[in-house]
Parts: sequence; structure tokens; C-alpha cells
Amino acid sequence: MRLSALPGLGKDSKKANENGMYWDENLDMYMGSAMNINLYGNNVGYFTGQECVGSIDIEIAEEFPAKEIYLEFVGVERSHLDDSGVLAPLEYHRESKEIIKLQTVVHTFADGEKLHPGQYTYSFQLIIPEWVPETTTYLDKNNKFYTEYTLRAGFTPTDKSNFVEDSRFPNKHGKVSMFRGSRTLYIYKPYVE
Repeated sequence: MRLSALPGLGKDSKKANENGMYWDENLDMYMGSAMNINLYGNNVGYFTGQECVGSIDIEIAEEFPAKEIYLEFVGVERSHLDDSGVLAPLEYHRESKEIIKLQTVVHTFADGEKLHPGQYTYSFQLIIPEWVPETTTYLDKNNKFYTEYTLRAGFTPTDKSNFVEDSRFPNKHGKVSMFRGSRTLYIYKPYVE
């Protein structure tokens, strides 16, 4: 399927968003074009030490001024624990801790170079580190615990207005581009007897 066939693609479309560090925190996304991470063999699960190979597929509907395209592999532990029966100012405790963040520049644009409307593909390969813990999900009525991994690709904008910004928390999100795509990965440990 062409990326442009996705609903909401184009300059007249509304903003979309995705989750940030917490489940209830939304990060704005650029909707003038589309970015998708495809994994060869349609794999979404990998063993530690295994190679993850794929491509970043981009469809540009309108120019986006950027200096580079990057790829990140991020692992995060998230918890949301009920504090029932405990004297606390909140009804719950939530925490997020980054386990790993690997980032590489896939392509750097020369000064003045721009991607004109069209389709582009950039290949990548990543070795999943052997030391990372497995993907984990624990849910009960009041508590949640996750160990999650995400591949995120994006443009590094030349215009700072194209970075995610939340007026309530200035500079909270660091340098997260509004023009990005992400893909969840499931990581497993090899069985050893």
C-alpha cells in the first residue's frame, strides 16, 4: 500500500499523536507526509543478539526542512501502581525508566539539500544487544508493568517549531521531531538448558 493511501495524509489533515513516556501523555506528529518502518520478513519479535534488518520508507507530500534522518532503538520500563490504602497525594504511582537508547544517523543532508515530494527508502540493520531484558507485560485490576522496545525513525528539523513542544512543560521532550515513525519490537531471551 502506498503511504499516501493512509487516512489523514496531506497538508489539510489534522494533527495526530502518539504516546510519550506515560500512557496518558500525547506527543504531536507531523501529518504533511508519512514515515513507516518496515522490518524484512515481517518480523516483530527478535532474540537478543539477533540482527534486525529493515527500511525506513518515507513519502513526502510537502517539503520538510531537515538536516538528517535518524534511527533509534529505545527500551523503557513503565509502571503504574495503585497506592490504595497508602496516605499519598495521588491515587497512584507511575514511573518510567529508560533501559537503552541507541541512536544512529541514517542520512545527512548537505546544506540546502531537500527531499522533494516523492517516495524514499533508507535501509538499516541493528544487532539487538544480548544484555537487554525480555519484553514484559504484567496487568492486574489496578497495576501495570511493562518492559517495551521501540524503533523510532525521524527527521532532525532545521526549524525548531517542528520539534514536539508542550507549553505546560517547556523542553520536557528534548529533541523529538514531529516528523517521525515508530514500530514496536518484542525482544526475547534464547532458551538455554
